[in-house]
Amino acid sequence: MNEIESTLIIANDISYLNTHTIEKIIALEKVGHYPISQGPFLSITDSYFDGLSPSWQKSGFSLRIRQSNLDTLITLKGPSQYLDNEITSKVEIERPWSPESLHEITDELKREDLQFKSAPSNVSSLDPHTALKMIGFRLIQTRLNDRRTKTILSPDGSSVVAEMAIDHVTYNNDTYPVKHNEIEIELKGSGNVSDLKNITGELTSLYPETLCPWRFGKLSTGMAIDYLHEKNKLEDLLFEDRSIKKTGYNALHEILSLVHEDTI
Repeated sequence: MNEIESTLIIANDISYLNTHTIEKIIALEKVGHYPISQGPFLSITDSYFDGLSPSWQKSGFSLRIRQSNLDTLITLKGPSQYLDNEITSKVEIERPWSPESLHEITDELKREDLQFKSAPSNVSSLDPHTALKMIGFRLIQTRLNDRRTKTILSPDGSSVVAEMAIDHVTYNNDTYPVKHNEIEIELKGSGNVSDLKNITGELTSLYPETLCPWRFGKLSTGMAIDYLHEKNKLEDLLFEDRSIKKTGYNALHEILSLVHEDTI
């Protein structure tokens, strides 16, 4: 299925304005003409893998193991297509972790001519990380995400049109954890691209000092953070709590715009 979404980062060089915006969005009961209902809180650990071959790294595909509360999921995401400056669409296959799910996803990768080893016969007894490493994938990123979700309804309240996630992400880079805050709005149910544009536009008009469109995914954002760290340019771009300043996002945007078509 296709995942269609928009993303807004919470970015100002005054820390309390960012915190205030997050609190206000969590408390929202309506955005424009769209009613909002509270959804569940999710504690998520995402681990991303890629293959060792150059063809995999150029393909735009990414493979994720997600631990969400008590659920373990395997997800394959394809390269992003930009519907406009704010909205992206990508193919996504997400399944509960099982030998059958791994087989389905590896079959899809074979159709894309991406190479890897055969799954071991005892895959059902292995944890997902071990299984993926055995068939030739490597771990490239781990991050934590405290996610608050909200369901967005049609203006008359009769159907679901989108889900909004307020994401508090920590890139788990051992000696230099970095915090990233964003709002993700994904089409659901009867929603269409016009709804997504309207909701995104309403949010940015409510909080113009802190909300900015962000066309890059969490995976590539984390990779750009790693690059800044390696160049000793990261620390001045962070607040004391390790969250990213607006100037930090400007630096990340410059890097990502030069080197990358987003994959996640």
